Amino acid sequence: MRSTAMISVISSWSTDVFVNQAGDVLAVKDGGPGLFLTRALAQETVSFKTHAASPVAVEILLTNAGELGRIPNPPMPRILDTSMFAAWTIVSSISEEWQFSPQAELPGRVCVDVQGFVRDPGNFGGKRQWGGPPGSAIRPYCLKGTRQEMQYIEPALLEEQKQRLLVITDGSEGVELYFGGERCKVRCPRVVASTDTVGAGDTFFGHFIARLAKGAEPSTAAKYAARQTVAFLERKSTNSTNPVTEV
Repeated sequence: MRSTAMISVISSWSTDVFVNQAGDVLAVKDGGPGLFLTRALAQETVSFKTHAASPVAVEILLTNAGELGRIPNPPMPRILDTSMFAAWTIVSSISEEWQFSPQAELPGRVCVDVQGFVRDPGNFGGKRQWGGPPGSAIRPYCLKGTRQEMQYIEPALLEEQKQRLLVITDGSEGVELYFGGERCKVRCPRVVASTDTVGAGDTFFGHFIARLAKGAEPSTAAKYAARQTVAFLERKSTNSTNPVTEV
């Protein structure tokens, strides 16, 4: 039986350990996509239920080009059970701790952030190829990732996904949407000078899916989510004390 909540969040929480290039610990904070997703959903006052993988420690190196993550001890994989799904489901992992079953259909509207699926956990900023959920009939309603991450998704899957909903985030350049084969560009409302963008993509995704679940069109939801993400980064920039390591 599926969850009665509007949105199911299948994700992971972490302890984020900020380090410099010498490996010295600079700060330790709560993190993980589940943390920022649920904060965004709570702000949207939508009903949601969480399904969490085992907590994991993530090392984060902040650079002028953005943050680079590494997972020294990747979490154990866990197969997604259809009972976890709701009318809307967000799947966002840190590594490959959440696995799609090739035999299972994807009930409801399943929205996948590719960040963990393309991450090479052992290397700072490392990436690897991902062909999407296994099985020819298993495709998510929405696929989201950064422009860099999308380079590691099979081109055929990306072209197919454009007929459903494909979301490509590109920092200060904004967001590129494909919905029903149509392309839409959403510009960043304003640029925030912040070296620590941890959680920005998850914040955007949480607000975006919440607005879709409330009935908004994708372009409208993306514009709203972009504004909320800028506000998130402004708060983070004001409160941040994390140093940046030059590379």
